[in-house]
Amino acid sequence: YTTLFRSSAVRGLMAKIKVEADQRLLTDYPRSWPARVRVLAGSTRHERTVTHVPGDPALPFDRGSVRKKFLRFTQPVLGAEKAERILARCSEALVTGGFSSLVDEIERNCVDTAFSA
Repeated sequence: YTTLFRSSAVRGLMAKIKVEADQRLLTDYPRSWPARVRVLAGSTRHERTVTHVPGDPALPFDRGSVRKKFLRFTQPVLGAEKAERILARCSEALVTGGFSSLVDEIERNCVDTAFSA
């Protein structure tokens, strides 16, 4: 992941993320596939376990749900036009495999947004 992103800020954040398996979370699999997230911020620790995540049988997550969630998070930062364009590029990359150019475009938009704020 660190070679995929050119931004040192993104690489720095990614280097701080650890993913660990916890077999205890699999007791109800495949009916549910829970997840636990822990965040350490200095001496403060936050933890949350979610039993039904989008995509589980109890919470279907279709293409429309993906679009709605993506735009809810990206439009406030990028604006409606850029968010829609990147969403379209994501769909295109799934078909063409052009993930490197997609990552470049996302980074460009994030840098442009950060400097214009």
